[in-house]
Amino acid sequence: MLNYTKILFLFCIFYIGCVSTSKYDALKQSSYENEKKLKDELNLEKDKSARLIEEQKADKTKLAEDYDHELKSKQDIYNDLLREKKSLRNDSRANKAQNRRIEIVVVPDLSLLPGYNDLKKLADNNTKSEIKKEKVLESKESR
Repeated sequence: MLNYTKILFLFCIFYIGCVSTSKYDALKQSSYENEKKLKDELNLEKDKSARLIEEQKADKTKLAEDYDHELKSKQDIYNDLLREKKSLRNDSRANKAQNRRIEIVVVPDLSLLPGYNDLKKLADNNTKSEIKKEKVLESKESR
């Protein structure tokens, strides 16, 4: 019976060793697979980040080009106006005639606005009260 116990004991140790080794190998394989999966995800994120950076650079370049184009067009307009202004100096009768300008002032009819009568009454009352104050001040000064 002692021999059977030894054999059984050796068998258990061998069996546990095999099971432990197979579990270890399975865990090791699983960790390798997880590591590979994480590396792939990391590489995808790096690629995505690089693409976004490139898009931002392209957008920045396009904005700079648009700004330069707009600035150039404004400078051209300014230069044209400057040339036109220089060409119309007052050194001759013809240039003086071209340089004549007329100012037109448009004054709207305020009486057509709603609430005009109320505003006029307030203005008249304020004017009357200011006149009274001035008269009082003048009478005090003359005393």
